[in-house]
Amino acid sequence: MILLSLVFFSCAERHAYKIGVSQCSEDIWREKQNEELKMYTYLYDDVELLFASADDDDQVQISQIYHFIDEGVDLLIVSPNQVNTISSAVERAYDKGIPVILFDRKTGSDKYTAFMGADNIEMGGTIGKYINTMKSSGMVLEIKGLKGSSPAQERHE
Repeated sequence: MILLSLVFFSCAERHAYKIGVSQCSEDIWREKQNEELKMYTYLYDDVELLFASADDDDQVQISQIYHFIDEGVDLLIVSPNQVNTISSAVERAYDKGIPVILFDRKTGSDKYTAFMGADNIEMGGTIGKYINTMKSSGMVLEIKGLKGSSPAQERHE
């Protein structure tokens, strides 16, 4: 949240700063994120948040990102549905000079301004180490997240 505070602090010097938020899905976790973003806007009269949810549909998310670009957002916050499918849309925003913050998930491109999220490789490694300490015999079942999403891929890795 420190990064978002800095973003909003710098927004105070501008007039009518638009921030597009592209969520990959709509659930309690994403709703909580959106509510926390809204809380920061109460400090500034000139910040407008625009939200969109792709409902786990890559093509919808691409379309929504293009819409945010066409709307002239000053900042784009994206939680990508999958790693590679929306990379070109995020790259288009970045190439147009729009700062892009990837939130919680990554794309297959290095064209973004900042990433905010967990170290999913370390998280998966920690679970693997824990499983190796178990004394019982048996099978281990890995329950993965959305196929193609960076958290699922990195935790498996």
